[in-house]
Amino acid sequence: MSSNALNWYRKMGYDEFYSDRPVNRLRDHQQEVDTSMIGADVVINTEASAPSTAAMNADRAMPLSAMNNTQMHLRVAAVGTNLRSIPKRLGSMGPSRQLASACDSLDALYLAIREFTGCELKKSATNTVIFDGNQSSEIMLIGEAPGATEDEKGIPFCGQSGKLLDNIIASIGLDRTMTYITNTVFWRPPGNRRPTKEELAICSPFVEKHIALIKPKLIIMVGSTAVESLLNVTQPITQLRRKYFDYTNEYLNGPIKTTAIFHPSYLLRQQSQKKLMWFDMMGILEFITSLERPIVR
Repeated sequence: MSSNALNWYRKMGYDEFYSDRPVNRLRDHQQEVDTSMIGADVVINTEASAPSTAAMNADRAMPLSAMNNTQMHLRVAAVGTNLRSIPKRLGSMGPSRQLASACDSLDALYLAIREFTGCELKKSATNTVIFDGNQSSEIMLIGEAPGATEDEKGIPFCGQSGKLLDNIIASIGLDRTMTYITNTVFWRPPGNRRPTKEELAICSPFVEKHIALIKPKLIIMVGSTAVESLLNVTQPITQLRRKYFDYTNEYLNGPIKTTAIFHPSYLLRQQSQKKLMWFDMMGILEFITSLERPIVR
């Protein structure tokens, strides 16, 4: 295979060979849905060996966003989680809904997402990309999906779009230490394509529980995919910008104000729309200053 062909595969998100024979992924996925995901056992590896005192102390001092998979397992084993008590039979609930419902802390949710194998995107992804920022923030930004740089580093919005997002929130005096950033799916779609409706639906319970555990006062949906995931509408951002919606889900006790902005990747392609983004951020700043309590707890 020529180097040009290999480079093309890498750009499309295919960077690992699984076999020297072709595999019908659609057929195998259908079999998996029929035989394992409906009423099957949920298997999560929470039987990590007991961490040493030194390891526990080191992990407590490390932010969760900087941990690798092994450190995350040790952290969750140290603080304890109720994931072992998840009923083995799924019944009428999907695997992600069952797992999300059982998580009563961010640590437990992070581990559940990392261990989850029910989304096909994980098979081709390098990292599980969950969050960045301040867990105590009252402003939550939810984007689309990890790109190539995010997949490589395991941090949302850390590529060119992320740099622009940093500048966007800086225009109203915010930075990543004052916000909480995540996505609607946690694994990079091959070729940076848009997540499918099925992929959004699979990850939706985790997103809903994520919101409930962070308890923000404002959710900023970054791009139309986030709007579709949270509000179940397919209107373009141009029709939704500067409007506020009441978002709720089964884990929340009350609605959360939600608004939408252009995705930075769109602004990189459509430079002329940056002026509209500036006006949108001024509106968000006005909303933030109207809150009685500080934006960061």
